Formats: sequence, structure tokens, C-alpha cells
Amino acid sequence: PKTLKLSQQLVKQAEKELNENRYDTDMARSLAQQANYQAKHAIYLAKAIKQIKDNDQSWEDLMLVSERPLQQIAYEANLDVSFETGLGTATNEIIEYIATNQINLAVLNQNMDFNEHELYLQNRRIVELEQQLGSQAEEKSELAQQIRMQKKTVELFTNIERSFKSTEARVLREGNDIIIRLVGLNFPSAQATIEQKSFGLLTKVRDAINDFPGCTVSVLGYTDSYGGDAQNLELSKDRAEAVKQYLLANSKLAAAQIEAIGYGEIKPIASNDSEGGRATNRRVEVVIHPAMTMRMLSDGSSL
Repeated sequence: PKTLKLSQQLVKQAEKELNENRYDTDMARSLAQQANYQAKHAIYLAKAIKQIKDNDQSWEDLMLVSERPLQQIAYEANLDVSFETGLGTATNEIIEYIATNQINLAVLNQNMDFNEHELYLQNRRIVELEQQLGSQAEEKSELAQQIRMQKKTVELFTNIERSFKSTEARVLREGNDIIIRLVGLNFPSAQATIEQKSFGLLTKVRDAINDFPGCTVSVLGYTDSYGGDAQNLELSKDRAEAVKQYLLANSKLAAAQIEAIGYGEIKPIASNDSEGGRATNRRVEVVIHPAMTMRMLSDGSSL
């Protein structure tokens, strides 16, 4: 049989290739595999021929049997193929159908790849837009909060300013800080003792501090230029400390929230050449540093 002879030829070629190239067995292995296939094919053909002879089949029977695989393929592919001119026409129709479907499949895969890429780009754009919207919303919210805080600070400043008489205090604003200059707080000469008549004024200071929950407070002491520098510095510290201790004792301020600083005579706000100017320079200022939080937007709880 032809297939058996072909198998034998392939075996010989494999042996020759192996003898000539012992370190490169790829070709010999490929030839051996082809020989094995042809040998199995020869066995199948021999059995099929024997069956045909045993069944005494005619040439027409053989032709009809050969058409069946193509008919089954055409049926599964929903093709109406014709065998009027032999197997070749039907085979070509099936091949053309397969080729067309391969092209369509390639186009479909290409479209799917394109759509997947477009979907990826769209999803990425959505994420970017969401991030931008989130950032803008956050910035808008933060700006609105700052505006509300500024309005609240102005409102509180106005209320504090109105709570003091002109003979008691001057209320100033420096940035977000509220400065209460206690012009009505007087100490005995060269002393740091708070007199009882000043308790009402300091109570108003405490109430002003209560309007700023979570704030910190600086109590600043100053003197005129009369006397020695060291003596004036120490006196200004003592007077600032006295006011600090009063506020600590009469409020819920924590020690960490309040500080006392003495500057002596180095920061005058009037001339020391006159008694009036020196009296103005002898002063204590309470500086409120608001905590810029949402708590300021509510009435807050008293300290």
C-alpha cells in the first residue's frame, strides 16, 4: 500500500537524519512522527478496504459514504451544498464558508478589542471626572466653610466690641486674632495685684473668650519707660501672669490654652514724655487666637 511505503520511507529518512546529526534530533523526531502517522493510516485503510470487500459494496456505495462527512459538516453549518458535480464543489463551498467565517471572526475580535479599549478610556475618563468633581466639591465646601467662619468671626468681634465701654477696653482685630486692650485695668504702682474693682472687667474678658471654643489666649503685659529695664520687664510679666491666673481660676480654660508674656517698656503705643502717654503704655492686652473649626459656626459651649 502507498501509505505503508510512505511510512517506511519516512522511517529511513529519520534514521539517516539521526546518524548524520546526533546532536540535533528535532528533524529526526519530526520524520519519525510522520512515519508513525502514515503507518497508523495504512492500518486504518487496510481495515476499511477489507470491510468494503467483506460487505461486497459497490462503487456507488463508496461514493455515497464519502459524501456523508461533508453532508454532516454542511448540515451543522446550515449550508445547502450540492454534490451534483462531485465532492470538489461541495468541499469548495464549505472551505469558502469557513474562510468567510474566519474573516468575520477576525473582524469581530478586532471590534471587541476596540470596544474594550474604548470602554477602558471611558472608565478612566469617568474616574478623572469623579476626582475633579470631588476636588471641586471639596474646594467649594472648604471655601464656603471659610466664608462662614469669617462671617462668624466678624459677628463675634462686633459683639465683643459692644460689650466693653470705651473706658474699659479697646477691641482690635489683627488677622483672625481678637485683641482686647484693657485700658480700664489698673494696678497699684509697681505692683501686680488685681484689685476687686477690676473683676467685672475681667469677667467680660472671660465671656469674650467663651465665644471662641477651643481657642488659645495670650496675655501680654507692658509698662511705661519709668524705672529700670529689668524691673519693668519683670513687672510686665507679673501683671500678665496675674491676669492669666485670674482667667484660669474663673473659667474652664486649660493651662495649655493660655500663656502670659511680659514685654516691659519695649512696645509703647504712645509717647512716654507725658503722664497721659505713660498711662496708655502701662497696659495689659488679652489676645484671643480662634480655633478655626466648625465649632465656631455654632454658638459653642462656655469654657
